[in-house]
Amino acid sequence: MGSNQILLIVLGVIVVGVGVTMGFAMFTNTSFNNNKQSTATEMQTYVLQLIHFWDTTVDLGGASSLINNVTVAKITIYLGFTGANNSLTSANGQFRVISVVTASPYATLTLKALGNSKKGSKYPLITTTIKFTESSSSDIRPIVTTTLGSAATF
Repeated sequence: MGSNQILLIVLGVIVVGVGVTMGFAMFTNTSFNNNKQSTATEMQTYVLQLIHFWDTTVDLGGASSLINNVTVAKITIYLGFTGANNSLTSANGQFRVISVVTASPYATLTLKALGNSKKGSKYPLITTTIKFTESSSSDIRPIVTTTLGSAATF
């Protein structure tokens, strides 16, 4: 074989290698981002359930809009988070009730979710904080803050 033919073969192998590497990287990024979005969407479902919990009477298992009725135990039962560390595992990832901090007239609830898709050594991490305000007015709604990020663990 001539040196031109060998050069073309080497160049072809390099181009194919770069193409395969880029394709793999694109698939990994897409998988990670899709998992982050689907985990955040599922987290919003739990947020809506918690707002319903806040408005539901105690007789029906809710909080009756009273901060003393917002506890980790009640929330985990209401959401069905029956796993270890107040958690629930779904197809998207693992969800946890992290804490409830009560300081009149507020109750602040923190939920976290760690997705299943890995990018490097990190997984999608979604942190949601819900601030409930005890008030005689039904016009005051809970304040929800959600942060998307990535982490190795909770």
